Amino acid sequence: MIYSRAMQSQLVSIVAAVLLAGCTTTIKKPVQAPDIPIHEAFKAGNIGAVKQHLAAGTDVNAKGPNAGLTPLHRAAYYGLEEIVELLLAKSADVNAREEIGWTPLHYAAAMRHKEIVELLLARGADVHAKDDGGDTPLDAVRSGNDEGIADLLRRHGGKTSPDDPDLGGTDRILNESPVDLGYTNVPNWLKFPPADHQNWEFDGDVVGVGVDSKDNVYVSHRGDHAPRLTVWKPDGSLLRVFPCPKTKRPHMVNVDKDDNVWLVDDGNHCIYKMNQK
Repeated sequence: MIYSRAMQSQLVSIVAAVLLAGCTTTIKKPVQAPDIPIHEAFKAGNIGAVKQHLAAGTDVNAKGPNAGLTPLHRAAYYGLEEIVELLLAKSADVNAREEIGWTPLHYAAAMRHKEIVELLLARGADVHAKDDGGDTPLDAVRSGNDEGIADLLRRHGGKTSPDDPDLGGTDRILNESPVDLGYTNVPNWLKFPPADHQNWEFDGDVVGVGVDSKDNVYVSHRGDHAPRLTVWKPDGSLLRVFPCPKTKRPHMVNVDKDDNVWLVDDGNHCIYKMNQK
């Protein structure tokens, strides 16, 4: 068969294109870690940046500048089950200790994240791990509605410290009630919501109560539909809203003998001391 010069040139171009297509390889661009450090990403709630760190190969056992927390400690504290799974898949130390000896299991238990407690136990978390004060993860579980975490830890052999009597979550009742100790229950003492603020709602946990020298009661909560810190008169009526810094995750409030108000913010890792002015 006789081909013209033009046809020959076209065939050469087609063959060259096919060969090039067959030899082409895709080079995957490596993932770059974001500018925000991984521990700051946790505190900022930037889960996308956390995932980007993990994809980029950031050290999963790197301890942060405050309290010696690892990424797994933070994920367990914040209840980030997906991140916990990603960290464990990348061989994060399931029994890492921070500066006072708490492990990720201590944090998950204390914050009542049952699914994460189960996940950590399945991956070898030490249910007997003790912090510097001798407290175990079961000691970290407080009485009240513990989501069944205390029972879960006991089924895995968990025990409390000999110096910390086990109240057993919702399964055990103290031998003496407040009434037995001389206290009187006052039904509907707190006049909430107040008459002038019927739209107020404690939509988050009430996490702290303090009393000043005049028996005024300071109430701190985590919700967004009422002020974070309010002050109530001894009769239960609203005295005022206490001005305070914007908190991310308030944990407790206390009033000292000089009526200074102390507020703990777990989310921002801050302790605020405020006077009455």
